[in-house]
Amino acid sequence: MAASMARNVIRRLQTIILRFEYNLGSILGNRPPPLGPALAVAGQPAFNNQISSEPCDNIGLWDGFLWAVPKKRRSKERNRTRRRAVEKKISRVIYMTTCDTCGHQKKLIFFCGNCLTRIREETKLVQEQIMSQLDETKDGIANAETAVLYEGEQPAQEEEGRDIIEIKKKRPSWFPRDWTKEIKH
Repeated sequence: MAASMARNVIRRLQTIILRFEYNLGSILGNRPPPLGPALAVAGQPAFNNQISSEPCDNIGLWDGFLWAVPKKRRSKERNRTRRRAVEKKISRVIYMTTCDTCGHQKKLIFFCGNCLTRIREETKLVQEQIMSQLDETKDGIANAETAVLYEGEQPAQEEEGRDIIEIKKKRPSWFPRDWTKEIKH
């Protein structure tokens, strides 16, 4: 009975001291620290803070509690202003030009996507033609280099001794016969 009365008195004293600190802080213009024990009373400790040999056992409940927590909530306006800052905006690509061959837009130092697609299609057609002629004549094994001739073309001197593959259509203007020479536009 005496112990419960003593606890009640101590609680009331703590409440009075906390209210006094709060009122004093509001009068002086600063707020008091977060609520905590204002009166130290001798008794059994609430937490066991004995240091142990294992590194994980000596972490107390209040160690690191509320570290790196913002003091005030950020408003929607501040968050949106920070997220949509001018520095984070994606700048427009100004190094665009038109392709000399087809006229589509492309980046300055890159291949044109349209021309690259057309070259891939033409290369695939040439590869299929080469494989079909090799299967018919040499059982799929190429013994020499291969030269591709389109309709109406004659073999050049440097193409002598090569396997000649004939494609029955006109050569596209953007698909030159000799890749070492510049493409004429």
